[in-house]
Amino acid sequence: MALLDLATGELLSDAGEAATLLEPTADVPALAEAASGNAGPIAIRFPAFGDGRGISLAVLLRERHGFTGEIRAVGYLIPDLAQFLLRSGFDTAEIADPEQAAIYLVLMITLGVLSIRKGHWVMFIIGIFFPLFWLIGAIMPPRRA
Repeated sequence: MALLDLATGELLSDAGEAATLLEPTADVPALAEAASGNAGPIAIRFPAFGDGRGISLAVLLRERHGFTGEIRAVGYLIPDLAQFLLRSGFDTAEIADPEQAAIYLVLMITLGVLSIRKGHWVMFIIGIFFPLFWLIGAIMPPRRA
């Protein structure tokens, strides 16, 4: 397994173990317990391709429970999910094949190109250092000339 930093697209050498593993069926008390007093990353499992409950759990952890630590996506992940994982509050993703990291990186660069095509040059330039801005620029409506 390799750990991919979603904000930078880099493979992390020291993955470390997650302090808490949440299943997609986690309820409110389980989220509250994981967010309070957690000493390490919270991993959220994705058991299947079409299961988006993990994304909802990450949003709840960030917005309702104020969790500021690392949230890690584990399980069945595809590169197309990278932008949604980053936007919903995930910091890292465990990928089974380290060669897939190149696909995630290409996807992030594609978001940068979309920012340029929509006329968001400033977002693209800032995105070179903070790729999150490429995602924002790709989502924003095109600029009018």
